[in-house]
Amino acid sequence: SSDLPVPEMEAARGEEMALQAGCPSAIGEHRADIVLEGIEGVGALALDDNAVEIAFTGKKLEVSFANAEVAGRRIDRQVPLDHLDDLRILVDTSAIEIYANGGATVFSTRWFPTADVLEVEESFDCARSVMYPMADAMADAYVDSYEM
Repeated sequence: SSDLPVPEMEAARGEEMALQAGCPSAIGEHRADIVLEGIEGVGALALDDNAVEIAFTGKKLEVSFANAEVAGRRIDRQVPLDHLDDLRILVDTSAIEIYANGGATVFSTRWFPTADVLEVEESFDCARSVMYPMADAMADAYVDSYEM
């Protein structure tokens, strides 16, 4: 069985924005749902001008940080992977979740961005490459806890 985000995450999505390989796109806050489908070959996706890079080399999927302090002392991570068909990346204000190949491979890491906006740039050859701004998933959780 594959691990994927709960379906409720899709209800928190804002308007779909197309991503274009080699062209940075930005959204106002560090909350996004990024979806790349039909990936052919190697490539990378960078957040905030390479502060975080998620790359597929043809042999492994790796997550690397340009600045160790921003990553909360997290180290670079990698997992062997011989093919990459799709990527889904959930970015929240202090965390990143990466789902590869329909959730067959999952990464999760802390990240403390310093930029005011989230910048996303990808270099994959893929059939579909989109990003959705996300509502704050935790905002309602705090409100609901007081309505008992």
